[in-house]
Amino acid sequence: MLDPVFNSLLQMINVPKSKVTGAELQATWVPIEGLSLTAGGSYTDSEILDGFTNFDPNAILTNFGGQAFPNTPKWQFVADANYRWSINDNLGGFVGGGITHQDKTNSQLGQLPSLNVKAYSLIDLRAGFESLTGTWRLSAWGRNVGDAYYWTAANRNLDTTVRFTGRPATYGLSLNYRFQ
Repeated sequence: MLDPVFNSLLQMINVPKSKVTGAELQATWVPIEGLSLTAGGSYTDSEILDGFTNFDPNAILTNFGGQAFPNTPKWQFVADANYRWSINDNLGGFVGGGITHQDKTNSQLGQLPSLNVKAYSLIDLRAGFESLTGTWRLSAWGRNVGDAYYWTAANRNLDTTVRFTGRPATYGLSLNYRFQ
């Protein structure tokens, strides 16, 4: 939306004609007792049709025909491995990890380079002990253990570009108890 005081402002708009095609696949494999492997991925191809015009983040009237939807990466992947074993009749252990990947995208219509969100991958790890009855669980975990610096979105308002960063490496302990 073009404002006489603030210039270009964000506004939710309807795109008259567009198309989205894609596919999603997920698989789980248990090759041996206690080990589970899961993987999934999605492909999304979006396109604005019919020469839709509106103002870009720099307040320039632009034809968005042929552009992808904002915040719509073409590829996303996830994989996880988890191994559980019995330590004794009451106690079990587990160890696991996962990886997520998101392809590049752009955060607003107009495909401005300053609003690009680069592709990124994150690795998470976990390990711990649990009662075999499911009453309690103690785990140590790490998210984004590679400490990847990444953006989840970018925004342009007035003369400022803001990028929203993802979480840095984070570690912790969790104790879960199920009251019955």
